[in-house]
Amino acid sequence: RASLGGPVALAAGACVGALALRGGKRTGKKKSVNSAVKDRERNPAVAVRPEGTASAATQRLGSQDYNGVKVRSASEVLLKLAKGNNAFCEQLRTVGSYNASHRVEKFAESFLKPPPKAIVLSCSKFDTPLDALFGAQTGELCTVRVLGNTCGRADGIVGSIEYELSSDQPPVVLVLGNSVNEAVQAAVRVAMLAAGRSDVPPCKLGEAQDLILVQKLLPAARDALRSMPAAPFDQVCDSAGKLNVWSTVECLFQSPKIYDDVIARRLTVQGAYCDVKTGKVQFLGEHPAQQGLLEKGRPLDVVRTASDPPVPPLEALCSLAVGNRRYTQGVGGEQGESYALKALAGGGQLPAAVVLGCADSRAPVEIYFDMQPGDLFVLRTAGNTIEGGFGGLLGSAEYAIAVLKTKLIVVTGHTLCGAVTAAIKAVKANEGMPSENLGVVVDNIRAAAESAVKELPDAPLDQQVKLATKLNIFDAMQKMMRHSKIFRDGIASEELMLVGAVYNIEEGNLEWLGPHPEQETIVGSTLKVHRWREAPYVRKAMAPSSPDARAIIDRLQEGNTRFVENHELYGIHENPSIVHDVEPDTILVGSSNLRISYEEVFDSKPGQMLVQQCMGNIAGHAGGAMFAS
Repeated sequence: RASLGGPVALAAGACVGALALRGGKRTGKKKSVNSAVKDRERNPAVAVRPEGTASAATQRLGSQDYNGVKVRSASEVLLKLAKGNNAFCEQLRTVGSYNASHRVEKFAESFLKPPPKAIVLSCSKFDTPLDALFGAQTGELCTVRVLGNTCGRADGIVGSIEYELSSDQPPVVLVLGNSVNEAVQAAVRVAMLAAGRSDVPPCKLGEAQDLILVQKLLPAARDALRSMPAAPFDQVCDSAGKLNVWSTVECLFQSPKIYDDVIARRLTVQGAYCDVKTGKVQFLGEHPAQQGLLEKGRPLDVVRTASDPPVPPLEALCSLAVGNRRYTQGVGGEQGESYALKALAGGGQLPAAVVLGCADSRAPVEIYFDMQPGDLFVLRTAGNTIEGGFGGLLGSAEYAIAVLKTKLIVVTGHTLCGAVTAAIKAVKANEGMPSENLGVVVDNIRAAAESAVKELPDAPLDQQVKLATKLNIFDAMQKMMRHSKIFRDGIASEELMLVGAVYNIEEGNLEWLGPHPEQETIVGSTLKVHRWREAPYVRKAMAPSSPDARAIIDRLQEGNTRFVENHELYGIHENPSIVHDVEPDTILVGSSNLRISYEEVFDSKPGQMLVQQCMGNIAGHAGGAMFAS
């Protein structure tokens, strides 16, 4: 779904953390790094493809036309990157620096050039500009950077690569590992200590075994140690670094978009490993078990079951918003595949949201949110009402919260609602309903209808119905909070989110109303996060928390001014440092759309900044690779 183009892709990019909504357990067993990978580690010569050559699959990737621009074939791109790296290493060896023309003039040009020729996934602490490392021109490389050059099954790293492939279709994705990688070293240290090794150097990361990132890298570290149990620390780290490259490639192949592009020969995904002491990049080629990975078949959507962690409320809300965008764009509709139904039947449900909607047949909740079985816990009544605030409907919602661990509740009304219209007419004519049961339904909407008629006494019926629909949604939300301690406690602790929305049955889109305007008063608690979300944003000049932070911000501003005015102090592109001892004092979360390095934009001394790059400069979701980085 992240691969969809147009406005849907923009929405998915903006809410890419919500892609983890499908993050449950796949059916079937995950294929581990196989013996072929370990054979390559025991005999490195097997892993090295001669420079200037490519695999048969890569050679089949010929040049393509993209919007009238000739896109290089994969073999041409890889050959150019290899030659560029050779030139980089030679200049670094003989001259001690790498000369390049001043780059600020090319800043804007990078957004106007043809599509990038390759996507490179590298480590955040590897701060040598990749265009310098590979001898590439500005704009030729799209860079995604995260500590440990790793990724998750459905996170922003995979989403960023999918987005770039959907937008520009470069023929190469290169996963670049590097030696002296602190994250890999931390994982190897944990693995060696667990194996009883005593010759383990200290780790900069402290209690490394508790870090999510180290846990992600541990399988590669353990595999490396198994293949060379007596090898010294540095050698095990190099082996683990290369195995981690293949682990990342395996993860990328779990993306339906990447899998489809590889099968269609539009894309090759390859590994590479840089020796930071020399700058030399070893091109590892395709995954040694790629054929077996492809023969497993197209990756299936992951299914979230009861054994998975609850979905955070804001993440669930983003998923519903993006799902409705898919629906309105006509690209939704994937429902009920057999593997998902079996997984849910055996693994239990873990719905992302409770939705109270109207029973109107023109407002099908699962369809207009484009959700699949297991995603939503749906409650529907005529007029989306709660009778008196008590009973089975409210109890059902409490069950989803208390037992199924759902964190988001959405109350949806819809335009042209028959029940609301009947209530407005009954109020204006001062009449009752033809049956007692129908009268109960209308009576639950009467307060909203009376308020709408009072506020708009001379307005046409459709305008009164429109206002009453919104007031009725807020009335249902108020009853939920007033008559349920589970709701009040959850909202007071800000673990639960309760929002309203109006579905337009003519257009298919949603108008999001947000939380109840008097939510704090109803709950009886000050909600800081609620205030932060609802209050208008006013920029204030806030002093940093420490003098050191102020000095760093000043340094970054001064560095950017030097970059703009052609007065670089460090000239990182002219004198890239492969090995340095500077500890970073800044974490920068930036966009992969920027085709030149952030270290250069801020004219930072090598090592001062730890840069994480993905599409949309997002922070990712809890547990994902970017957040762990």
